[in-house]
Amino acid sequence: MTKVTIELPDEVAEVINQAAEELGTTSDELLVQVVADAVHDMPGTSEDEDWRYR
Repeated sequence: MTKVTIELPDEVAEVINQAAEELGTTSDELLVQVVADAVHDMPGTSEDEDWRYR
């Protein structure tokens, strides 16, 4: 699995941490799920409007 590191402003990181705590998970796991959901919903390269997702 590829590992990606994203640096966020402190305010954004705090909101993500708070949301993760409320959901009973870690911020890392929350972001993994959000990105996985977004990638899953991306159309294939044959779609006319796939440029919107890139």
